[in-house]
Amino acid sequence: MFNTTLEGDCGIYLIHCEANQNYYFGRSNQLAVRRSTHLTELRAGTHCNPHLQHTFDKYGENSLWFIVVVYLPEEKLEEVEQALLDKHLGDPKCMNLSDSAYGGRGYGWKHSEETKQKIGARKVGLKLPPRTPEYLENLKKQTSKLWEDDAYRERVRAGQIAADFRYTDEMLAKMSAAKKGKPLTDQHRANISKAQTGMKKNFCEEGKANIINAVSRPTLVKRLDTGEEWLFDKRQEAADFVGCCIDVVTRSVKEPDWVPRDYPNYRFVSITEE
Repeated sequence: MFNTTLEGDCGIYLIHCEANQNYYFGRSNQLAVRRSTHLTELRAGTHCNPHLQHTFDKYGENSLWFIVVVYLPEEKLEEVEQALLDKHLGDPKCMNLSDSAYGGRGYGWKHSEETKQKIGARKVGLKLPPRTPEYLENLKKQTSKLWEDDAYRERVRAGQIAADFRYTDEMLAKMSAAKKGKPLTDQHRANISKAQTGMKKNFCEEGKANIINAVSRPTLVKRLDTGEEWLFDKRQEAADFVGCCIDVVTRSVKEPDWVPRDYPNYRFVSITEE
């Protein structure tokens, strides 16, 4: 069963099937989290190990046992798991795919194109669980519990957590390009506004002076569909007249070709040089 009591966080575990005696070795420095991840993926039919997924689908959840083989210090995990793989890999009952314990989950294993297509097809239409208040509260508790661990905090500060999962410049460029021109929904705008309510922005004296100087500049408002123009002593007055935020006015002044999504008929021109 997957609800067996754990006596520690770090160790080597075994997933054993009573029905066919197949087994799978793994290691983790967060055994409870790893056990939960296995079960969630198996229930969803998205587990990365097809042998383990097939066993789960055929014999059911109650036929699988999550057993901690040995509790170990974190620095010993890879060494012991590698010894177990060397001994058991090749046994028809062993469901592990990779012959290496080093490098993390799935290291050294490459899926065939057919398998990749099947994995992709299974994930089409899958939805994440709703972010209910109960879900968020549970997530907060899990994060708080992790942060109580002195060793975990030191690893975070040293940059050792998720060190291999940093975005490349190419990935950042693609993400930026995908977001450009994408309009925000009213709900998204409301969420951003709510999140920023009450936030204090600490500006240096030079920054404060630049902001005051910018909002105080005379600004000309042009309405394209009627040809009307209005001149205001301050940029904030121009924003209030149109009913937009001052950021819209500032961007329009700096980028003359930019068209405000909610105010397409208005353009803003600074009378003085920027």
